[in-house]
Amino acid sequence: MKRIFSIDDDIESLKGTAKALSQYEVRIFTAPVEAVKAVETDKADLVIAELPADGPLEGWALLRKLKKSPATSAVPVIILSARYSKAPDIVRGLKEGAEDYVIKPVPGAVLAARVEALFRRFEMNQVQKHVLIRLGPLNVDPQSRTVFINEKPVELTRMEFDLLHYLARRPNKTIPASELMTKVWKISVDVETRTVSSHIYSLRMKLQPIADRLETLPAQGYRLTLP
Repeated sequence: MKRIFSIDDDIESLKGTAKALSQYEVRIFTAPVEAVKAVETDKADLVIAELPADGPLEGWALLRKLKKSPATSAVPVIILSARYSKAPDIVRGLKEGAEDYVIKPVPGAVLAARVEALFRRFEMNQVQKHVLIRLGPLNVDPQSRTVFINEKPVELTRMEFDLLHYLARRPNKTIPASELMTKVWKISVDVETRTVSSHIYSLRMKLQPIADRLETLPAQGYRLTLP
């Protein structure tokens, strides 16, 4: 059974959420700091949160904490808010990393449908993570963690493979270094580091004869350009 952590300072709202999502295991929290600690230590499949009105994780601080911490960044978050309900709030929440944004009050059936749809998307994404990727002469197999170019094996370190796999799942898309640090290294940073660039350089050395397809775009990020 999937486990959902629901965070709100309104106990009645928490009860309503738990009732609407009775097909799941729902744990409720009125204290955001306690909730974040639980997400860090226990397995949560989803967090549903109202943005706190006060306290150390007031407002957007709660969402930033969940999305920037390596221990919690992979857990999807739905903001369920009456407090922040304007269009700019919704835009900001989605840009800050929330997977969905729902305005209260919301019918229980609608909330349950949104949760179900989110779980479907994440399960599909997990399946795609294990699918063999073929991009022209490049084959990346996440099951065996092997890479072939023109059917010849390429020896990569663990982090080199993870980096290549992340880029190969997003061909022809520019990926910022900050995103790679968060998603591949599971480290949240606000400044550029040489970690990504050094691994890109190492990959280019090993990915002959397609090294020129692994591009660096100054001040933008990195891109694997393949058909």
